[in-house]
Amino acid sequence: LKTHKNRWGAAPWVAQLIAFLSKGKPAFAVRTVDALLEEIRWGLETNAPWMHQRRLAAARLLGEMYKAKVINTATVFAQLYLLISFGHSNAFQDSNGSHGDGGGQQQHPMDPADDTIRVRLVCQLLETCGKAFGASGPPKKTLDRFFAFFQRYALAKNLTLEVAHDVRETLTAFRPKLEPHADYQSASAECARWEEEEARKAKAAGGAGGGAAAGAGAEGVGLEGIAEEEEDDDDE
Repeated sequence: LKTHKNRWGAAPWVAQLIAFLSKGKPAFAVRTVDALLEEIRWGLETNAPWMHQRRLAAARLLGEMYKAKVINTATVFAQLYLLISFGHSNAFQDSNGSHGDGGGQQQHPMDPADDTIRVRLVCQLLETCGKAFGASGPPKKTLDRFFAFFQRYALAKNLTLEVAHDVRETLTAFRPKLEPHADYQSASAECARWEEEEARKAKAAGGAGGGAAAGAGAEGVGLEGIAEEEEDDDDE
């Protein structure tokens, strides 16, 4: 999995090889995917500058494995939400309106305001998945939800012009008519609307089914949550 030590263009071939070998040995694919997901999480926990190229290579390999049908859409979205939430949730609880300058946030050593590597990782993963997020990819609503939370995360950062351009290019690639949020407050308001809608659905679905299920649904509407009812399994 040390694709960062090989040529940048080798990732698709590595993913195809994993897909081919997994046909005869499914356990091999499971171990490989687990190792890659652990690599991504380790990068989030360590957050060392010398690991940036290695982490970008891991994100690209994950996207190539999705295109090779080694992993499904749910796995991709689980990692996308992990990238924008791990060690960063405290920043979203700040309500004093000071965002994007690093001064109003409760900064975490794993994700300081000036560190934009996670934004680049999200862009890299989405760019690699690219057209594979087509007919058999995520439903429109699922991707729209993520873009709302991704913009809120990005706007809480001190983005360089280059990274800000990458974000806009990523959004435009999937949603050409989307007008990106201009500030943190507007992005946060959209996220709040998503959460309120999901909370209403969870409450309505609770009914006779039991309050425990409704409570679990309400807790799962944050960044780590993915709208399960919108997810299809065609790509599995």
